[in-house]
Amino acid sequence: MRRLLLIALLTSACHFYRAPAYSYQVIRDDDVEDLDADASEQLRCPDDQIDSRQLTLLTRLVTGCGHQRVYAWDPLREQWIVASVEQP
Repeated sequence: MRRLLLIALLTSACHFYRAPAYSYQVIRDDDVEDLDADASEQLRCPDDQIDSRQLTLLTRLVTGCGHQRVYAWDPLREQWIVASVEQP
C-alpha cells in the first residue's frame, strides 16, 4: 500500500511541475512593436511596409523599402541593437 501511495505522489508531482509548451517567449510583444516602429524610422519606410520575423529567440529580421537588417535583443539594456545591415 505504501508503495502505491509513493508512486501516486511522485507521478502527480511530476505532472504538476511540467512546463507548458508555449512558455518559450523571451521577448514581450510590446518590445517587438517598439522594434517595428524604430526600424520604420531608421529605414525611413512607412509602418505598413515593414516586415519583421523571428530568426532565433533573441534576433529578428526586419525588411522594408529595399533594406534588410538583423536586430538582436540586449537583455541587460532591454533594447534592440542592430546586429547586421544588408542592402540588396
